[in-house]
Amino acid sequence: MVESAGINRLVYDFFEARILFGYYSCGETLPSITKICSMFDMRRQPSAQPDSAGEKRYIRVDARKAAKVTYHALPEEIRRNAAVYLLQREEGIRDIIRTGRHLFGNLWEMGMHRWKEGTLGQLRAALANPAQGMVPMPIKFYMLALSGLENGLIMNLYWDTIQYLMFPYLENHDHEKIMLQNIKGDSVENVISVLNRLFVQMDAQAARQVVSFMDEVRSGYPETGQVPFQWTIYRQRPQIRYTLVSRIIREIMCGSYPAGSYLPSLSQMVKQYGAALSTIRRTLHILDCLGIVQPFHGKGIKVSVDADRLDYSGRDIQEGMHLYKESLGLLTLTIGPVSRYTMESIPDRKRKALAGLFSQLHEEGKSYLCFENYLVFIRSECPSALIRECYGRILELLAWGYPFALQKRKDQNLHLEYDGFVLEAASCLTEGNILAFSENWAKLMACEEQQFSARYVD
Repeated sequence: MVESAGINRLVYDFFEARILFGYYSCGETLPSITKICSMFDMRRQPSAQPDSAGEKRYIRVDARKAAKVTYHALPEEIRRNAAVYLLQREEGIRDIIRTGRHLFGNLWEMGMHRWKEGTLGQLRAALANPAQGMVPMPIKFYMLALSGLENGLIMNLYWDTIQYLMFPYLENHDHEKIMLQNIKGDSVENVISVLNRLFVQMDAQAARQVVSFMDEVRSGYPETGQVPFQWTIYRQRPQIRYTLVSRIIREIMCGSYPAGSYLPSLSQMVKQYGAALSTIRRTLHILDCLGIVQPFHGKGIKVSVDADRLDYSGRDIQEGMHLYKESLGLLTLTIGPVSRYTMESIPDRKRKALAGLFSQLHEEGKSYLCFENYLVFIRSECPSALIRECYGRILELLAWGYPFALQKRKDQNLHLEYDGFVLEAASCLTEGNILAFSENWAKLMACEEQQFSARYVD
């Protein structure tokens, strides 16, 4: 699923929402650690129970006993808790309700098509025996659907979205009865069709209720600042070193540091990137292992791109490449609908400007920058804040594929690898063929994912 620090935070958020919004009353007992681990498909560990809620005096935790809720709130306080939380995120919530299907719709459907034998039976068992206090069925269903993709990055994105929305945590168990009555038979195709229809209806109903509630209470909270949605990619080690690796690779690709030139001195990089010296050193070590730079004693760090020096053995490299692989998987399944939505939403002049950008990459012999340029375009121009945030984060992860791409092209002429695609993309945009443009991007990402997966094994 997601890394332990991330899943622990999500467990905490789940129970905090249910306590603050009145699902649990003062004196009630939370599920045991064993049940919580089962709910969230996580290994048992000392920090699995939401202990941090105790720091805010929501619960009391006694040795060898399940946590007991100590938070007491009157109905008007519970209503205020919900109003403040939701109104502070109203713009983001409305955006996710309006555009989330372009990002998640294909992920859920493809995840179900990849279900392993027994998953359908697991869903039926959960529906037949719903446990009070457990993860609501809509969340459980989407967890099962996305688990078929075997992609931790996608699950990470889903959990962060649910945590931001908060209201799916509060669903009751009425949905179980409805679903169990409708998923008769053993045909997975029929079940997928029925479940898709049911959950579109359920999601729409829940969204209407939340929007109606926000409209109802807004007049009482006129000065509410907005908290935008942010996607946190969970890692085993500190985030900043990976961010710097991606940033420097992208600067090298774009020509800020041409091959054969030297990077700034360590002291200059500390000032330029606002990072500690130890972080800069660790970043440069990773870049060296990736075959991007090479240190020379007494001279400095030279940009010396050599794919043959790529070393997959280090833990930092393995984690970076694993996330790169998962980002390819996410893009393969989403870039088609996201491209179509974006291109159909923006004015014609912006589509023509993008076509001109692709033509320029062809003329300059830099077609390999099509990924960078297109994701930057989506991050800037897509009407959905959810998609802009998601693709902005993926943009950072994609930089890790640069050394692999060079390794794939032994002549190191990446322009030839993507020039035909770039010309076709420009042509589709010029002709107004948005469908072909979107499908071509989906095919390219699928090809990139397939080629990388064939050569790199976790």
